[in-house]
Amino acid sequence: SGVGVYGPAVFSSHMVAHMALNMIAPLALVLGAPVTLALRALVPADEGRPPGPHERLLALVDSRPARLLAHPGLAAVLFAALFVALFLGA
Repeated sequence: SGVGVYGPAVFSSHMVAHMALNMIAPLALVLGAPVTLALRALVPADEGRPPGPHERLLALVDSRPARLLAHPGLAAVLFAALFVALFLGA
């Protein structure tokens, strides 16, 4: 594409590629719903059996740190802080 051709030579084209990647990739990950897909694909352990990958993933998703990191307010602050640290702090 034009972005790939002119990226090494033109700074604005290079930054368009960076911003597109940083804005589109998280959206694509969210819309892909990888955790939901994994929970649907993994078979729950039978009663009386030790917990398997399905139960471990469910416990991880329901954990307090995961809920804190997934909170929209904190996620927005971390997302903005990443750009501030990357472009102003470096």
